[in-house]
Amino acid sequence: MSANRILLAIAMAAAPAMLSLAPAPLAAQAAPATGDAYDELLDLFTDPARADDTFKRMLFEALPQALLANPDVAALEQRCPGATTAMMKAGEPNLHKSFLRDQQTYRSGLSTILHEELTPQQAAEMAEFFRDPKRRQVFELAFESNDFANLAASVAADPEGEISQEAIDADEAKAARTLRDRIGPADYADIDYAFRTAPWYPALMRAMPRVNALRSQIDKAAPDPQEDAELEQLMTGALEVHLQLCLGEEVKL
Repeated sequence: MSANRILLAIAMAAAPAMLSLAPAPLAAQAAPATGDAYDELLDLFTDPARADDTFKRMLFEALPQALLANPDVAALEQRCPGATTAMMKAGEPNLHKSFLRDQQTYRSGLSTILHEELTPQQAAEMAEFFRDPKRRQVFELAFESNDFANLAASVAADPEGEISQEAIDADEAKAARTLRDRIGPADYADIDYAFRTAPWYPALMRAMPRVNALRSQIDKAAPDPQEDAELEQLMTGALEVHLQLCLGEEVKL
């Protein structure tokens, strides 16, 4: 997996969890029950603010922390602190451009899945379910509770490998425990029961293999060689500058 796919793959791996956890921004909670329910669900599940939050947390928190497990990276950071962050900042604009392109691909594919798997009545009921302010607040906390640490570690350890479902499951289980601790077992059980007994829940679960397949297809898409070369040049250049300032001597990588 190329450098510009690592962040995109992680974000896509988080996408199925967004279907059950991520809310729209709190400012939009009072939106009236009008318009197309499918569009409302798409706006809910592919909210740009949520996606950008995932992107930034991965780029500047989860991945740098995971990379420290590599002895060479750890030694570099010990000698010249901030080296990893310097590379991430240099690559951010290019990575974000690719990220947004893949997010649009995901939204388009998800639209097809929702239209084919949910009846109009199910879509309307599901949209209504997520309009409840308390549920949205809980789902906001649920999303924030996932630090994606296992997923980032898995990708950092094997950039050329496939996204680890085991790592995704471990992160989601950890997030569920964190959420339960934050809101209390009783409220957590009530929200979970309401979600799992909703009339549209079986249809959503039937759709999830297609959502996972969509994510996998985006993960495995061949990178653009020119974009990869530009990204490598930017990140290598930033690291050279950082090391020169740190060591006080010219560095060529």
